[in-house]
Amino acid sequence: MPGGDFTAFAMRSIAISGWAVHARFRIAASAERVLDRINPAVGIVEPVSSEECLLFSGADSLDTLAAYIGMLGMDFVVESPDELRPVLR
Repeated sequence: MPGGDFTAFAMRSIAISGWAVHARFRIAASAERVLDRINPAVGIVEPVSSEECLLFSGADSLDTLAAYIGMLGMDFVVESPDELRPVLR
């Protein structure tokens, strides 16, 4: 098992596998703040610094990913996929 943590492995698998589309967001907030706002099944949060984190998420459509990130209410940058950017404008 990667990392030896079954719970983290299972949550990551649930959050990002099996979806039609996947995204990577850079969020202008700490991982703790983001984790306070999302359900663990929405995505995996990895800290970058005390003021920034990455959110990996999957969904059935780009529109659903746009809804997820919009409901977060935090500044972000779409790192991938490029096709998501026009959906958010």
